[in-house]
Amino acid sequence: HLIFAPNGDAFITEDYSGYVYRKAWGGSSSLWVAGFHSGDDDVYGMTIAPPGFDGPNVNPGDILVSDRGYSGADEIWSFSPAAAEGELLVMPDPGNVDQYDLCAGGNDTVYVADALDGGHLYVLEADGSLGSLVISPPLSAPYSIVYDSQTGAIFIADGATESVHRVDPHTGSSVLAASGFRQF
Repeated sequence: HLIFAPNGDAFITEDYSGYVYRKAWGGSSSLWVAGFHSGDDDVYGMTIAPPGFDGPNVNPGDILVSDRGYSGADEIWSFSPAAAEGELLVMPDPGNVDQYDLCAGGNDTVYVADALDGGHLYVLEADGSLGSLVISPPLSAPYSIVYDSQTGAIFIADGATESVHRVDPHTGSSVLAASGFRQF
């Protein structure tokens, strides 16, 4: 995954190695975070913690990253875009969740797409707890998620149906937005 910090620096996750790299605007690339859990890191999606998202291990402006734990713990971590390493655990493995991606939405909310227990969208609280929002009709394998600030909707790419769905974050109602993709 790729995300840009407000200063223009790019942060890139490397899934199976568990690394996050930083490419400074106009500068060079460097290893930014080298390890999250215990050697089985599968970091994937990232988002920037919104202004009112402030908890024990995350501050507004920190980058949140999901470790989908391919054969290990499924966790969410935070790290600072201003200083390398220093990653902190935000959400320990809750069991039965395989979060691939997350996004910051309106009202200081962070949404988490669950690819294991398809059809669920979670709301991550700054204290690390999860609230569930059932998607209807359900999605089988939500892999990528983005918040559209213009419409207040969430768009989710479903890997099983190779389609993109528009989801109302208040009701969980989903509508097919685009289809016909090949293996994303």
